[in-house]
Amino acid sequence: MEAHAVVPGTSDYIAGFLHPFLTPPHLLVLVSLGLFLGQHPLRPLVPAAGVFAMAAALGILATCVHAVTGVPPVVLIVLGLCIGGLVASAAFDKAWMRLAACAATGLALGLDSGVDPGVAGPGMAKTLGATWAGLTLGVVNVAHYSAQLPARRWVQTGVRIVGAWSVAVGILMLAFALRR
Repeated sequence: MEAHAVVPGTSDYIAGFLHPFLTPPHLLVLVSLGLFLGQHPLRPLVPAAGVFAMAAALGILATCVHAVTGVPPVVLIVLGLCIGGLVASAAFDKAWMRLAACAATGLALGLDSGVDPGVAGPGMAKTLGATWAGLTLGVVNVAHYSAQLPARRWVQTGVRIVGAWSVAVGILMLAFALRR
């Protein structure tokens, strides 16, 4: 598993909370999923956010028992690419698709957010709890604020452009990941 970005000198809680925002594949997935959920504001956010939070918690718990030691970055990048493509196309608004995207990304992000095997006890609990909070709040905030955008056509086109940029960034990240 690759080392994740850490801010030196921060507490376990702060390091865990910032982890999703300092890891590029995680950030790509969080932004893409949040835009996808907020793109259709008539759909309730609570069930999708609940599925994401539960899947992320499941993934994080699996890392606690060291059943899984991480997810290849390519998996996260492809998830971000696919969801960014859904945002760019703005064609799909099926409830099952939203829930499936939340379950897949939550589980993958949770499985990729484990701490080093040498860390245990309260430090691990603080870090992983804060990581779960960062993941969940990241997705919910992007979804909430993008759903609050005006329904004007040019604004929705802007959201689709951000989705297309997510695809472009994902392609670049995929190229770098596969180059190694």
